[in-house]
Amino acid sequence: MHPARPPEADPVLARSALHFAERLPFGCCALDLDGRLTFLNTAAAELLQAGAAALLGKRPWRC
Repeated sequence: MHPARPPEADPVLARSALHFAERLPFGCCALDLDGRLTFLNTAAAELLQAGAAALLGKRPWRC
């Protein structure tokens, strides 16, 4: 059984969260319940030496 989908994010709050994550001095990422990457900030993509678009949807231990 999958959990209920959360309501759609407020675009203004989502943009604020993105800007916050991009200002972090270290890499950060988010995973979905299946362990797939759903978000990487620029620092995380640089640490993994790949573009974020190439990593999204993949499991980190297989990158």
